[in-house]
Amino acid sequence: MRCASSSAHGFPFPSHAQPTPHQIFHLPLNASQQDIKRRYYDLVRVYHPDSPACRALSSADRTVRFQAIVSAYDQLTGKTPSLGSRGYPDFGVYAEELAKRQRARERARMYRQRQYTNPPRYEWESNADDRWKDRMILTFGVVALAFGLVPGFFLLPYQLHIRDI
Repeated sequence: MRCASSSAHGFPFPSHAQPTPHQIFHLPLNASQQDIKRRYYDLVRVYHPDSPACRALSSADRTVRFQAIVSAYDQLTGKTPSLGSRGYPDFGVYAEELAKRQRARERARMYRQRQYTNPPRYEWESNADDRWKDRMILTFGVVALAFGLVPGFFLLPYQLHIRDI
């Protein structure tokens, strides 16, 4: 009887903890989409939980292996981004630029956080009892306006009347 863990079918499942999609599929990095699809069908035929070749494994192991194959297929076909060594998506040639931008965002966030946690140099203290100051400013403004405009209204007609006489 064949077992899914044996290499009788030619594609043994990787034994280490986190295999890459290419290790699961036993394909080179430059494999074509047709090769990936063909190998996916071969692996599903062997590692499907209902497959007779997989009956010797426990139900949990069958499910985990099948899910790993489906996830690897999604990554290889581009349906989901592949995960890098840190568990984040691996963006290939753009990874360096994305890391640089992420560091810049982190520095900006730290600067903003530091800016708001430091106390300001001068404290503006105001409360509801400062209404008298507002009233004084308005009163002085109205008085200054009155002293500036009233003489013009009263003296101009008087000067015109004197000139006419």
